[in-house]
Amino acid sequence: MNFYSVQLLPPLLGAALALFVAFIASRRRPGPGWRYMVALGFAVAWWCAVEILWLGSETIAQALRANRIQYPAVTMAPVLWLCVALAQTGHRLWLNPARSWVLLVVPVITIALAIDYEPGVSTLLWRGFQMPPDAPLPQALHGPWFWVMVAYVYLVFLAGCVLLFRHYAQSPFYRPQRYVMSIIPIGLIGVNVLYLAGYWPFDSDPTPLGFACGFALLLWAMLRHRLRDLSPVGRGIAFDSLIEGVLILPVGYTDGAVP
Repeated sequence: MNFYSVQLLPPLLGAALALFVAFIASRRRPGPGWRYMVALGFAVAWWCAVEILWLGSETIAQALRANRIQYPAVTMAPVLWLCVALAQTGHRLWLNPARSWVLLVVPVITIALAIDYEPGVSTLLWRGFQMPPDAPLPQALHGPWFWVMVAYVYLVFLAGCVLLFRHYAQSPFYRPQRYVMSIIPIGLIGVNVLYLAGYWPFDSDPTPLGFACGFALLLWAMLRHRLRDLSPVGRGIAFDSLIEGVLILPVGYTDGAVP
């Protein structure tokens, strides 16, 4: 089994997992953020699938083409993660087009810089691409805007995780979800930092598969207890919208038995 066939397994599994989870989300519709969940699944699958093209690149032109195709998914997946969190936690006003366009500024600039890049020219996004004879994969030399993009996707992704963690912290029923929302950002950002810093022990980028696994855990967190428990935010909205008063009686009391 050659290097390419081994390295393509993680992104291939990630793409299959993301599509499967997106399908489950479209059927189960776990809350008001389910449409963003489906879009997130397709973005993660796109990210993973194009990683296969990057791994198979044998020329600078092929590596550049793979990066251009992949960057829309790389920049939009964290934004969609935040959109899921905003919808699920009752902050849907921030998804209004009059406000949400701000989230697209960095992705749009990044995609435009990727499309406009010419090989051999140093730009804000890339300083160039190289194919070292002793390296199994192409290498991209990053410019300053790349690090701005990385900081932005970290910030957006973490904001979504914090919103979901605070949402689940409102009820004791959601303790496992709180653990999951703690583990996902630590694990995902951790492996990406190791990869970008050159300390990851393997040649391929673990981030696409990691994001697919995080996406699957997110759906699990949204579906768990869904049939038995009313979410904390949903409970608050339901009671706040009632016009009449509500009297809550202990279990066992019946009409005429209230002391």
